[in-house]
Amino acid sequence: MEEVYTLLCGHYVEDDNATFRFNYSKAFLNWALKAPGWLPQWHVGVRAKASRKLCAFISGIPVTIRVGDQHLRCPEINFLCVHKKLRSKRLTPVLIKEITRRCNLENIWTAVYTAGIIIPKPVTSCRYFHRSIDWLKLYEVGFSPLPASSTKKRQIAKYNLPDKTATGELRKMERRDVPEVHKLLDRYLKKFDIAPVFTEEEVEHWLVDKEEVVWTYVVEVHTYSPPLHIEIFFKAKYSRTQTHTKLLTSSHSTRSNPPSSNPQSTPSSEPLTSSTTPPRPPSKPAMTQRKTLKSG
Repeated sequence: MEEVYTLLCGHYVEDDNATFRFNYSKAFLNWALKAPGWLPQWHVGVRAKASRKLCAFISGIPVTIRVGDQHLRCPEINFLCVHKKLRSKRLTPVLIKEITRRCNLENIWTAVYTAGIIIPKPVTSCRYFHRSIDWLKLYEVGFSPLPASSTKKRQIAKYNLPDKTATGELRKMERRDVPEVHKLLDRYLKKFDIAPVFTEEEVEHWLVDKEEVVWTYVVEVHTYSPPLHIEIFFKAKYSRTQTHTKLLTSSHSTRSNPPSSNPQSTPSSEPLTSSTTPPRPPSKPAMTQRKTLKSG
């Protein structure tokens, strides 16, 4: 994990000027790469022959995707990264072919991944949004511009957060909430033709509060007519320094206070290309790919 962290920290998704780059913590990577049922053989790395340093990486975790009424068990491919000095060595196709071969050995022939660019035959698309938490800090480091028709004071006031959330009585999600949250999430995802399918074990892994990684908040609604009924409303955010729980709202903030009612940014996996997309809101919808794997 230390070597994966070092590689991603220096060579993963960044902007065109190499000024900003995702800086996933080790705890975050451990959470993202070791989902329930994860397979160590789906974490593929390439080392330099002399120094033995990790210079390329790709990963997959097992997920279940519902397409219409059909459930597909497949890997979700993520964290494709190649050392900058080796981008011309054609390591990306090698990594993809190797993880394809390893998936084929498990009798799996379909994979899912996302990209910030249009790749032939995307099966669905989604648009995600960013909500600045500390606009002044982002402006000072050069991430956010100052609009020509605005001033610093106006921008600060625009993104100022209230002291209290619009939804009251928020509390952190606990393990005892997993069954109700699972039902709520499953009911919501049934609205879509293509959606992930989560088990209770996966809901616990992805959503139950983990310090410095993910915070999930719930609201209990008690109905006192028998039998006692508790409805759970939940909202989650996850942390990464440059800004995926996986499907829900994310936050640049690492505070453990309840989130505001303002929209956060919705994460997506990074593209399967050696040239990475800059960490800024896309001008076009991100394309989610579904690809039939064939061993090379």
